[in-house]
Amino acid sequence: MAENFQAEKRRQGWFYLLLFFLIVLNIFLVRGVWRVYQKSRLAGDNYLSAKERLDILTARQKVLTDRLESLKTERGLEEQIRNNFPVVKPGEKVVVIVDSPTTTATTTETGNPLWRAIKSIFFNK
Repeated sequence: MAENFQAEKRRQGWFYLLLFFLIVLNIFLVRGVWRVYQKSRLAGDNYLSAKERLDILTARQKVLTDRLESLKTERGLEEQIRNNFPVVKPGEKVVVIVDSPTTTATTTETGNPLWRAIKSIFFNK
């Protein structure tokens, strides 16, 4: 019976050792999977921000290409020169459009008439 007890004790010891080893192995595996998951999320976020930047830069490139194409024509070049510098061609005249004069409202002073009289004596302009 003592031999049976000793053998059972050894088997139980090996079982607990194997169980401990499997738990430690699982901890390392879960930790590795968690790191891979975090890196995957970070890569996905970086991909989305890079895609947005690419879309913005592609749109800007299209605008700049269109502007460059318009500058290759004489009309586009003349338009840019006229927008950026105050120039006219020989023989052209400048037309200045003036807004109609607005009527100015007369201001009436309110307050004490005696004070206005004293003010007009000392501060007559």
